[in-house]
Amino acid sequence: MSQFGSKWQDAWVALIWLTLRVRLRRAGTRSLAVVVLIGGVGGFILAAAASARTVEGSYRELLREIDAPDLVVTGDCYSIFGCDPAPAGGLDQVVVDLEATPGIEQARIVEVVTPFFVTANGEPLFDEDDNPSDCTTREQDGNLFMASLTAGDPVDQAVPFRLDGAMPATGSAEAVMALATSRRAGVDIGDSVRLAGWCNDDGSPRELDEPIDLVVTGLLVGPLDVKAPATGFTAESVYVNGFVVDALVAAGADLVAHAMVWLDPDWVPIDVNRPFDRFEIELDLRTKATGINEAVDTDARLLWLLAVVGVIGAVLLLAPVVARTARYSAIDAPTFIALGSTRQQVAADYIAYVGVLAIAGTTLALVLAPAIALLMPRGFAVAITPEPSVRLDWLVSIVGSLVLVVGMLAMAIAPAWRAARNYRSPTRAQRRLSGGLGFVRFHPATQAGVSAAVSRRTGTQTSSSWPARASLVIAAATCVAAVTFSAGLAHFKKTPALVGWSWDAQLFFEEASTRSVPEIIEDINKIEGVDVLTTGTPLWLTQLVVPETGLTVVPLSFDTGVGAITPTVLSGRAPAGPNEVAIDILFAEVSGLRVGDRVSLGRPRALAALADEALGAREALAGYELEETGKVPLVVDTFDITGVVVSPAERSQPIPVVAFTLDGITELVDADESEVAEALDWLPDGLPEGVQVQLEQFVSRVASVSIVLAYVDISGDPVVTVDEISNVDGVDEVFAPTAASILKLQMGLNLTSVDHIPGALANVLGFAAAALLLYVLITSVRARRKEFAVLRVLGMSGASVRWSVAVQATVTTVLPLIVALPLGVAIGRRAWLSYARDLDVLPVSVTPWTLLSIAVLACLVVANLAVLVPARMAARRRVGRDLRVG
Repeated sequence: MSQFGSKWQDAWVALIWLTLRVRLRRAGTRSLAVVVLIGGVGGFILAAAASARTVEGSYRELLREIDAPDLVVTGDCYSIFGCDPAPAGGLDQVVVDLEATPGIEQARIVEVVTPFFVTANGEPLFDEDDNPSDCTTREQDGNLFMASLTAGDPVDQAVPFRLDGAMPATGSAEAVMALATSRRAGVDIGDSVRLAGWCNDDGSPRELDEPIDLVVTGLLVGPLDVKAPATGFTAESVYVNGFVVDALVAAGADLVAHAMVWLDPDWVPIDVNRPFDRFEIELDLRTKATGINEAVDTDARLLWLLAVVGVIGAVLLLAPVVARTARYSAIDAPTFIALGSTRQQVAADYIAYVGVLAIAGTTLALVLAPAIALLMPRGFAVAITPEPSVRLDWLVSIVGSLVLVVGMLAMAIAPAWRAARNYRSPTRAQRRLSGGLGFVRFHPATQAGVSAAVSRRTGTQTSSSWPARASLVIAAATCVAAVTFSAGLAHFKKTPALVGWSWDAQLFFEEASTRSVPEIIEDINKIEGVDVLTTGTPLWLTQLVVPETGLTVVPLSFDTGVGAITPTVLSGRAPAGPNEVAIDILFAEVSGLRVGDRVSLGRPRALAALADEALGAREALAGYELEETGKVPLVVDTFDITGVVVSPAERSQPIPVVAFTLDGITELVDADESEVAEALDWLPDGLPEGVQVQLEQFVSRVASVSIVLAYVDISGDPVVTVDEISNVDGVDEVFAPTAASILKLQMGLNLTSVDHIPGALANVLGFAAAALLLYVLITSVRARRKEFAVLRVLGMSGASVRWSVAVQATVTTVLPLIVALPLGVAIGRRAWLSYARDLDVLPVSVTPWTLLSIAVLACLVVANLAVLVPARMAARRRVGRDLRVG
């Protein structure tokens, strides 16, 4: 006989081959269900891991393809940058001066104009509710700009970019548009957009006599088109051939020029501003890149967390399924052992069966993974990478497939050994556990249902229900934790006070108003919708110094009084007197100060402030001899710290904040007559009258605090009330943003990624828990068919059988939830509070009891609906055949 034929005579191989055929033919539906379950769970894990790798590489891939500039700068002595006189060489001279600056490797100039796009019927392309003309084309705090293409590829432009599509043909009315702009406008490659004109500085549109239709040939992503959280800046670009921009300039549009600067990578300045004596840094793209890197890394970590949770969920879901499948093998084990097979052979047979299911399920997972990856939240990487393609990540696929198959085989070892053992009667402990509820006097059908849900079954189907029950507890607790976390996040997103915005609106008074501030406030308080009005000073009034530390802080002040609006207090209380202050979370962290400590704060003297102003106006003071001021001492005062507050400062500018009373900031900042006289005496004689008046006004502004701001709580209709406040004579502006605007514009917080992940986590584990629960219920009803047969012989009706199954389903569902609800709520609250503290916001958590109650009821309804058909079948089966089971 051939070697191939002799191999099949081997007892091990023959047994495995025979039983595989028997199982797959006898239990094909069950096997198919297990394969689909493995494929779905495995596909999710592979998709999450592949998405995490994609997100990790998104920004790094962008930087590999382009050489992004390090800084965006303007100058204070070039007319093209907004002041006179212009250098003889114009913009070319700007580039020469920049490249001659130590530490600068390369510079390029980009001249931009804000375009005004319309649809084919003349409507603004980016029509928004708060700005019908939408000339500024704002999305959060991003602006659209149009620039001329220069010679070369995308990397040769003033702002290099990565291109999807093609560059416009030379001399054509074609354009490449930022990916974010194209999505917002709903246009794609090959579509047309109509350039109707440009936007003036005041935000109003100016239209061309003849609009220009531009065809989009490509979509771009570059360092300016991508908004990192808390950077506070995005500029979406549209690149066109030069004649398009020339047409706008010929019609009266003004170009704004910026210089893109590449720094020498080997040169590390102590202070990045020091080499730029004649230039002002508008944007540090290195800081922006750091923010983008951190955001991408966070998104990737969340996706890896989702993959890890998927692995845990897979173990919790598949382990009971593998164990339950093994119990059906126990029926065949005595037969095979009686025919001479060893227990090792029977165990190997079952492991081979699980291996076949694992390989089939893994194959299905590889097919499903790319499609599932399309549904994965990719967070910040969506702004960089175009729509994901349906493809496999081969590294993740290979490693993940091996782990999935090996993991399934590992889960099969213990059940396989148990399935290979001969049938044995239940032990005394098992009988005691099964009858543990015998002392409770239930109806027999109810007693049977409760016992089936909480005890260990006997006979050939002997198994412990605790692994499945523990899996349900873990999955349900994770779902509850995710929902609780999401509830805290939702509450945070609609509660501005948690980020320090403890008022409904800010209003600014006209400094040149003929009416006094008390008169204006009196008129405002007469408005019906105004509840509380508290005067104060703007956040960026001045900068203070903590002596001997070099730490710079920003003061925020509020008037005091009964019911006055104060900062959102984290601990302690708001300041109530002139010698008291509250510090924000950042100041508390960097200084180590706490409630009850004292802190010294200082401000520059008027002379020092005037000297700095004179340096900025050196051209106006050219020819005048300015005395050296030397080191002017600070004006210092000491304050008691009464509390720690949440600062409403922008997160893109992480500067510590100190909250004063209005009297407290006035006493510190107001200069006496001698200090003002000292500053004015320093000015040289014979200055032009205009310059003299300007500098004297400057000294007057820095030497005293003027109330130009008030905080308002509104009890009536906010829209109507704000409109009435705006009409009060002497009110310059009223700022009443929505909660979403405060988070996005004022705070610079981007919570999109954080918002998606808990939902995805709850959906995944919710599905896993539901699938496991349904599997346990349906198979347990089948496993009780002999029990039902005995009870029916003893007189139990079909209705009682159905009631017993319903009781079993209810108890099986309720028991894990009793543990999962408090555990999940505790975990979710702790996770949210920890995250809120990391954001430096008021850590307030809410528990969605209503939503959780509805979810519990839904679980009970679904569980009972799932067993309707099995219960009906159990009540109508023939008793004789079921009595012979086992």
